[in-house]
Amino acid sequence: VMPRINLTVKKLESLKPESKRIEYWDKSLPGFGVRITSKGDKSFCIMYRIGRKLRRMTLGEYPVLGLAAARDRAKDALELIRQGIDPVEERKRREEAEVARRIEGFTFEALSKRFIEEHVSNLRSEYEVKRSFNEYLIPQFGRTKARELKRTAIRYFLDNMARTRPVMANRCLAYIRKTYNWALSKDLVEFNPCLGIPRPGKERQRDRVLTEDEIKAIWKALDSEKPIMASTFRLRLLTAQRGGEVHSMRWKDIDGDWWTIPAEFSKNGLSHRVPLSTQTQRVIEQVRAVTEEQDKKAGRNRSEWVFPNPQRRKDHIYEVQKLTQRVRKTSKIDDFRAHDFRRTTASMMAGMGIPRLTISKILNHVEPGVTAVYDRHSYDKEKQEALNAWGARLSRIVSELELVKADTQTE
Repeated sequence: VMPRINLTVKKLESLKPESKRIEYWDKSLPGFGVRITSKGDKSFCIMYRIGRKLRRMTLGEYPVLGLAAARDRAKDALELIRQGIDPVEERKRREEAEVARRIEGFTFEALSKRFIEEHVSNLRSEYEVKRSFNEYLIPQFGRTKARELKRTAIRYFLDNMARTRPVMANRCLAYIRKTYNWALSKDLVEFNPCLGIPRPGKERQRDRVLTEDEIKAIWKALDSEKPIMASTFRLRLLTAQRGGEVHSMRWKDIDGDWWTIPAEFSKNGLSHRVPLSTQTQRVIEQVRAVTEEQDKKAGRNRSEWVFPNPQRRKDHIYEVQKLTQRVRKTSKIDDFRAHDFRRTTASMMAGMGIPRLTISKILNHVEPGVTAVYDRHSYDKEKQEALNAWGARLSRIVSELELVKADTQTE
């Protein structure tokens, strides 16, 4: 038997939880009541029949929803029932109509910006994702209503991009798909137009290794660049570390002739100790001198970043695409990419007889097996000897050009 009471605020406050959930029904408004859980949580509800089906509808939790407001909601719902309308189905219909109203006219650009603000801004890849949206996706689809973006339009755009930029085409597909999956979870759209679209680009692993002559040409081309930007490329070649890891270098992570890449900046999520050769330290000191002079003239404190972003000094630099393009033009090496530095250094060290395991440790590759977790810092001596040897070798490669020029001038 369900207890029936005169439901007042005073009575509502006095009701205590029992060992199991219990419901009290109002004498003055049949079908309206309050449910109390064993933990003491209280919520208003109604019980009613539609045809032969007995249903219960929750109106709201107390005290967020007061008794008077809950009774008004109950009266409205019971009036719908009297008219033969199920209030649960009616609420569902209204919610769907509200979603449709909210997303009507919602453009792909608006959806993208909200996705970036609420989701991408928390990721390490924020800059790269934003650049892809701003450079490719928003110019192409920005004015299209988010709910009207067609699968065929996405495929046509990506297939054309894949002819010249297969990797970027695949990334753009992934970004659109993730945007719509996120939007679905927020009830901002009703479907994902990327469903069933295969990756448009056939990616081939690049195996380009720079020759000694190409290293000379690129190193010389960097002489005409601003010292800070030029140093990012030189450090990538000297240390064999990834671009994002070099760009996020902080002064506090440098301790003498060692640089520690913290886990949050490492691609594989594992901290990494990198020995700094004499040549590498020289490049870093040049950067220090330049940035200190700039900060002194601007009357500001030194940034925590070795390579601070000129527009947002609280962040580090990301963009090197324009630098790459200028270096290609100056060095006359049209197919050069900044990613080639890491591969070239590894290949050159292997050619010098440095063991592949040591090279793998320098590259911070994840090794299979349990023991790999425990011996990550046991190759410091080998890494240091290897990068010192590579630094000396690179110094001879880039200085050889100057020696040849000097000999030519004396003839």
